[in-house]
Amino acid sequence: MQNKPNLKLSLIIGILLAVTGIIGQPLVVQANQVVAQNASEITDQTPMTAVVPDQTFQQILAERLDKPVEAVTVGDLATISYLEIPIWGGKIKQLPQNFEGIQYLNHLNRLNIAAALASDGAPDDIDLSKIADIPSLQNLEISGIFVPSERMPDFSKLTNLDTLALYQLITAAPGYEYQKIDNQIFEKMMGLPNLTSLTIEGTNIDSIAALPAIKASSPLTKLDLSENKISDFSPLGTMNLQGMDIDISLQKWGSRYYEIPRSSLHYDQQTHLLTIPADQLRGIGTLFNGEKSWMGKLAYDLGSLDISGELKETDDGWQTDQPLTQSQFSQLSSLSVRFNGNLDLPTPPGVNSFQQGNNIFANYITIEPDAGQPVTVYYRDENGDDLAPAETLTGSVGQNYQTTAKEFPDYQLKKVAGNTTGQFSEQPQTVTYVYTKQQADQGTVTVKYQDAHGQDLLPPLTLTGQVGTDYQTTACEIPNYKLRTVQGSQLGKFTSDEQTIIYQYEQLASDPFKPEPTPTPTDEPGNQKPGLLQVPESLLETIDNSLTEVSTKKHPQQTRAPRRTKHWWRLPQTGAAPVTIVVGLVGIVMLVGVTGLWWRNRK
Repeated sequence: MQNKPNLKLSLIIGILLAVTGIIGQPLVVQANQVVAQNASEITDQTPMTAVVPDQTFQQILAERLDKPVEAVTVGDLATISYLEIPIWGGKIKQLPQNFEGIQYLNHLNRLNIAAALASDGAPDDIDLSKIADIPSLQNLEISGIFVPSERMPDFSKLTNLDTLALYQLITAAPGYEYQKIDNQIFEKMMGLPNLTSLTIEGTNIDSIAALPAIKASSPLTKLDLSENKISDFSPLGTMNLQGMDIDISLQKWGSRYYEIPRSSLHYDQQTHLLTIPADQLRGIGTLFNGEKSWMGKLAYDLGSLDISGELKETDDGWQTDQPLTQSQFSQLSSLSVRFNGNLDLPTPPGVNSFQQGNNIFANYITIEPDAGQPVTVYYRDENGDDLAPAETLTGSVGQNYQTTAKEFPDYQLKKVAGNTTGQFSEQPQTVTYVYTKQQADQGTVTVKYQDAHGQDLLPPLTLTGQVGTDYQTTACEIPNYKLRTVQGSQLGKFTSDEQTIIYQYEQLASDPFKPEPTPTPTDEPGNQKPGLLQVPESLLETIDNSLTEVSTKKHPQQTRAPRRTKHWWRLPQTGAAPVTIVVGLVGIVMLVGVTGLWWRNRK
């Protein structure tokens, strides 16, 4: 029984060892089966199918090595120095869709990919990017693969590249347009220190402005740019072409565009000939010393002008039964002239060979009307001050123009100086819109101060202001009256309708113990109150206590004990004037003083 735990443990260990042994055995890869592996795990013995996923590419590499697909290893790929895709005369007639794994051909120095050798051409979604990962590559040729520039390899990574050739020579069927490389391809050719030969044929390249930068970093000795769409070869004049072989022939699809003012042209109404001055065509594509010759007509019969404004060559050589009159010619807003011409360029000095035959261009000349003088439009008030920035209209002589008035708050249009519509001419023109300021609507608010009977206590107050602005009224203090009610809004805005605000007051009850004030010019406000006397505290003890303190409260019958503070006292009402009361009190004070002195001397 004690051996059972040991038996179970041995059984578990045995199972684990068996599983580990199975997993640890190398996998047998069947033909065309791909097993993804980390780059660090790939050795010379790694099957090719583990690094090359495209089956067509697997078959091409196996055919090149003359081995079965499943027998080819990564080490075999490193022995290939030259590769044609597809192989000339080989069994595989297709192109790969993906070139993943070509980087393991690390001794490959020449690669030729030709869609013409493929029975079905190139796949639409062919991926050429991995070709840039072959650092040993010295000679690369890609032909018949119609992809745009962005889908081409980044050639600048191939620093050992000596020869680069790109061919897209094919004429598309009617109604079909092939994708082709364009001027952007030059961005992928910068910084190639060993490039001596560059061929680009049959593409959509129409400018070689970037070529001098490529030549500055590459020892080019051969340049073939034939059968493209280049019409301006002037960048060659800035390059060192010493000892170079240059071919710029067969530029049959190139186009040149010119804009020539009407005043530079000559039209003969009698012969119907439009003469294009040759000097107007110079400076376009100037090469080296500017010499060039045109093989083509520079005079055309405008009688064949159709309604589209394009001259079309006829069998009898630009003849017409309905000639264009001088007036009709002067009224044309634009005119497109198409003609073919062969540009004959001089041979650059120092070159080894220079080919340029059959460079036929489609030349387009747009005859533009002469530029007219501007029409300046002003928006001003009656004082000549601008209400808005001036506007400038431009156009060709004879072309119509139209101006419009603007709206400005609180202004209305008064008059216009100049023609609001017309035609541009050889003389500058001005149009001035003059505005007058509108008088703003005024509102009125009348403020009244009345008693309960509607009688005015104060003269009415009239407030005026612009409609929509704020107004504010206030109550007034009126003696013996207190504010009772307010009719209307004390605060508000002026309107187009008249408004009235009435402050209504009620009269206060009269005080029988308080005489009405009688202001005189000699009164000094603040010195004393009418009918009141301010008595110093030192004299309070000598005054007869029969004086009565007048209460300011509503119950005059209530009295208070005398306080030794400063008080206002009122003598009994006798009808005497306040001055008489004062004189009497002064007399009492003097009598008391004299009596006191007499009493002291007696002792």
